[in-house]
Amino acid sequence: MQIFKNSIWVILLMIGSLFFASATSVQQTRTPSKTTEAQVPITSEVALELVKSRISELEAQPNLTKKETRKLNRLKKRVAKIEKTKAGDSWLVALLLSFFLGVLGIHRFYLGYTWQGVVQLVTFGGLGVWALIDFIRIIIRDLQPNGGSYVD
Repeated sequence: MQIFKNSIWVILLMIGSLFFASATSVQQTRTPSKTTEAQVPITSEVALELVKSRISELEAQPNLTKKETRKLNRLKKRVAKIEKTKAGDSWLVALLLSFFLGVLGIHRFYLGYTWQGVVQLVTFGGLGVWALIDFIRIIIRDLQPNGGSYVD
C-alpha cells in the first residue's frame, strides 16, 4: 500500500513539474528516440530522479517569479517527504534499540517520537513498564515510525 501511495505522489510530482515547466515557458529541445526492447521501464525511483533533475534545472533559471519560486519550493518539499517515507525505519533496529536501551527511550527517538523519547528518558521508561509495553508493541508491529511504516 505504501508503494502505491509513493507511486501516486511521484505521478503527481511529475504532473506538477510539467505544469511548472509550461508556466515558466522554458524552451527545451528533445531528441527523438526510437523505442527499443532494451529500454528500461519507468519505475517510481526513475520517475523520482527525473523530477529531481527537473527541479535542479528549474532552480538554475535566473528569472523565476515569486509564484514560480513558491511552487518550486513546494515541489521540493514533496520530493523530500517522499524520499523520507521511502527511506523508512528498520523494524529490527527499532526492536534491538527497544530491548537494549528501552528504559532510556532511544527507540522512540529513532521512530520519530521525540517528545515521548524525552519523557521516557526522564522517567527511565516509566520505571520499565512503558519500555516493556513499547517492546511488545514493536514485536507485534503496532508501534510504527512516525508518519510512515517499517521498510522490512
